[in-house]
Amino acid sequence: MKKIILSMLLVPGFVFANGWSVGYTNLDIDGDTLGGLTGSYTWNVADNWDIELGAIIGTKDETFNDGNVSLKLELDTSAFLKAHYNFSEQFHAGLTYADFAGTVSGCVGSTCLAESASGGELGMGIGATFGKITVSFDSLEDTDLLSIQYNF
Repeated sequence: MKKIILSMLLVPGFVFANGWSVGYTNLDIDGDTLGGLTGSYTWNVADNWDIELGAIIGTKDETFNDGNVSLKLELDTSAFLKAHYNFSEQFHAGLTYADFAGTVSGCVGSTCLAESASGGELGMGIGATFGKITVSFDSLEDTDLLSIQYNF
């Protein structure tokens, strides 16, 4: 399923190149570090304002093992929306909303359980563009996002 979604995000980038971005995002959720591939599209809506809509597909999980107890936190496919104010062609700041989905699975001995949950978070971010590369940092309610993206 992840490969299908990733293909859906990447293929249009080569067909309609202007506005598409792909990259990697590192998520710090209350000390747990997850990562994911990102794909997004950006629209210029006013002189200095852009709207970016994208998805994160989890690729890096967090695990915890202690004797008989084993826990794993996975990032499921999640969406984000960003509103950027561009100070110049290089620097921007703005608001970010992300709807994260995740799965926690754990085993104690031979008994295993898994639970999925999702929720939205709102925050602010800053970023800089250097040629075709954009680096951004977003601080949400319980999550910090550090992203690097290639812009088509």
